[in-house]
Amino acid sequence: MLRLIGTCFGVSACLLAQTAPNRLEGCPDPAKLALGLNALQNRKWVNLSVESVLEIWPSSLRGETCEPHCIRLFSEGRIIRGAYECAESLHFDTSKADGGTLQTRLESVTIDYSTRTRKDRDAVERTLISGLHMGDDAEEGYGVTTGLGRFRSIAWTDHEPERRSCSLDLQHTRVNTRWLLIFGLSCDPDGRPPGVK
Repeated sequence: MLRLIGTCFGVSACLLAQTAPNRLEGCPDPAKLALGLNALQNRKWVNLSVESVLEIWPSSLRGETCEPHCIRLFSEGRIIRGAYECAESLHFDTSKADGGTLQTRLESVTIDYSTRTRKDRDAVERTLISGLHMGDDAEEGYGVTTGLGRFRSIAWTDHEPERRSCSLDLQHTRVNTRWLLIFGLSCDPDGRPPGVK
């Protein structure tokens, strides 16, 4: 409990100092997104309900079912010329529990965030990362995505509130003359995070 209180206090203080001043219209406050990430990381992702995520997340989210066996919550904050400049997506796995009831497990959170300058994009990245608490075993590496080139990847293991392997992928690209950060957090209680090379 003390860890949670200390983490929340520390994150709140850091985030207030790091809020990007030049947000594009339709893009949420990155400090609020980081607080949402922190609140999610302090919860068990196994059996995490969609309703509880809607209460935590700072942006208004819509839901849809996807195949196979999944639910996606998403926000479309800024779309210019058909391209997402600011958006969030939370992906849940759905399966039947032993009693036949539907069980949901949060699998990933993806945030697309555009800024006017590279400096602002980097400030948003630092703010979002500050919302996460990574273990001492965090390892950084690089991966390759077709079309976007190399991306930075950080992998670690959470031990509280549940044991899970987590991976954060940080991709940079340009869209509609803006600087775009693709921030992809995924955690798996059963396996290992995607390999960090």
